[in-house]
Amino acid sequence: MNYIELNTQQFEKATHMTLTDFLAQPQGADYLILDCRTVTLAEVSNLVDAVRSRWIVYGYATVEQTELLQKWGHFDLTEIWEQANFIEELDWIFDELLFTQGWNLAPDEAAILSDEFTGVIERHGRYELFFEHQADAKELLTTFEPAIKNWMFKALVRPYRRFDKAGKYWLEFDCELDDSMTITYVFTQYDKSENILRKEVFDVREKSVLFEKLAETAGLDVAIFVSGQGKAKIGKVWTYKYKYGLGRFFAGDEKWTAENGERIDSYYIPGKDQRKLIVGFSGALNEVPQYERMSMAKFGFPVLLFADVRSRGGVFQLGRNLDERYEKSLKAIIDEKLAENGLSRNDLIFAGWSMGSFSASYYGVTMEAGHVISCKTLVNVGKITSDTWLIYKMDGAMIDAREYLLGRLDKADDEKLDSLLPNAVRQHDISKTNFYLFMMNDDELDRNVAFYEQVVRPQAKSLIIDKYDGFHAGRVREQNAFIMGHIQKIKDEL
Repeated sequence: MNYIELNTQQFEKATHMTLTDFLAQPQGADYLILDCRTVTLAEVSNLVDAVRSRWIVYGYATVEQTELLQKWGHFDLTEIWEQANFIEELDWIFDELLFTQGWNLAPDEAAILSDEFTGVIERHGRYELFFEHQADAKELLTTFEPAIKNWMFKALVRPYRRFDKAGKYWLEFDCELDDSMTITYVFTQYDKSENILRKEVFDVREKSVLFEKLAETAGLDVAIFVSGQGKAKIGKVWTYKYKYGLGRFFAGDEKWTAENGERIDSYYIPGKDQRKLIVGFSGALNEVPQYERMSMAKFGFPVLLFADVRSRGGVFQLGRNLDERYEKSLKAIIDEKLAENGLSRNDLIFAGWSMGSFSASYYGVTMEAGHVISCKTLVNVGKITSDTWLIYKMDGAMIDAREYLLGRLDKADDEKLDSLLPNAVRQHDISKTNFYLFMMNDDELDRNVAFYEQVVRPQAKSLIIDKYDGFHAGRVREQNAFIMGHIQKIKDEL
C-alpha cells in the first residue's frame, strides 16, 4: 500500500508532504491521510477538487470541512488517529476494496422451537417464523446457534450465518409485530469451559444495535423471547462488521422499495468526472448486501452499485413473478442519477459479473446503454435455475430463485426464462451499444457464446469477447484487469 500524509509527520509508513506541495503536484496513492487541524476550508475544497479518487481519510475536521469531505465519500478516522497501529487499522477498515461483509442469523431447521410455547408457530420458507402468541407472560420462542455450518456443502464446509471472529458488529432485526407485543433477542457468549462470559439483550424495535464478540468466546447462543398477546413475523438478523465510527456502510448506502413492494439495495459514489455513469451489479451473494467493485470509482466517474439479496443469494435483479414494476423502479433509480449528472442513457457503462453479468446485459440492452461489460457471462436464466448440479452446490439457492421468479418449479418454464435476454435484444435498439465479454471456456454455469456471436453482434455497435481456460470461479485477477482496462479505454476515448 502507498500512503501520503498531508500536513502531518505522524505515520512512519507514509510519505510526508505539505498540502501546498501536493496541490502543486498531485501524486498517486492508495490513501491520502489529511490532518485538518492546520488546514483552511478553502484548502480542503481545493484538495477535494484535485483528487479524482475517493480515498481521503482525515482527522480533526471542523463541521464545515466534515460536511464537504463527506459529501464526496471521504472518511473521518479521528477516533483512531492517535493509535500507534493507525496504518494497520486503516488497512483493516478498507479491507477488500471497501466490501462490508457480514452474515445473517436466522432460526432455521436446526433451531429448537420451545415445546411450552403458548400459541401457534408456522414456518414460512427457511428463514421466517410466523406466530400468534396467546399469553401475556414472557416465553421462549426459539433458540439457535449461529456458528452452525452448512452441511449441504459437505467437504467444502463453507461457513455462513455466523460471526467469524472477535470484534464489533451492527445488528439489524427483520421483524414485524403487533404493538401489544415485545420480542427480545438474548446473545450469550461462552468460553471454552462453557462459562458465561456475557449476555446481551436486544429489543427488535431498535433500528440497529452494536454487539461485540469477545476474543475469548468459544461458543455463542441466541435465544428469542416473546411477551404480550398478538401476531408477529420473525425473519433474519442482519449482521455487519462495525468499522469504528464509519457505521454499517460508508456514505452512499440506500434502501429503496420498488413499486411492487420489493427491496432494492444500492450504493452511490459521486464523481468529479460527470461524463459517464458506471452502474455495477454484484454476483450471487450469501444474503448480505455487499457492493462489489467499488474500486471502479478511481476513474472519477460517478458509480451506482446494486446488490441483490432477495430470496437466498439473489434473483438476477428481476422482479418476483417477473413483475415489471421492479425493473421500472430500478431503472428509475438509474435515471435519477443520470439526471443529477446531466447525462443520458447512452452515457451509461453497465458492468456485472456472474449473476450480475445477466443484470448488466439485460438492463444495458433495455436501457440502450453506451457500454456493457459482462464477465463470466450468463444468458440462460432458465437453464441455470433448473440445473440439478448447481442446485446442489448452492444449497438449493437456485430452487428458491426459481420459485421467486415464477412461483413454481417446472422444467417447462426454462424456455420462458432463457428467452428474457434474447427478447430484450430483439425489442430494443442496441446499434449504439458496445459489448465487452469476459468468458470462461469451461464455465459450468453457462457459456452461450453463440447468442452473442449470432444475435448480438449483427445489431450492436461493437462486440469484444475474451475467452479464458478455466471454470466459472476462476481467473479473478484477469477479470478485474478486463473490467478496469475497458473502463480506462472508454475514458481515454472521450
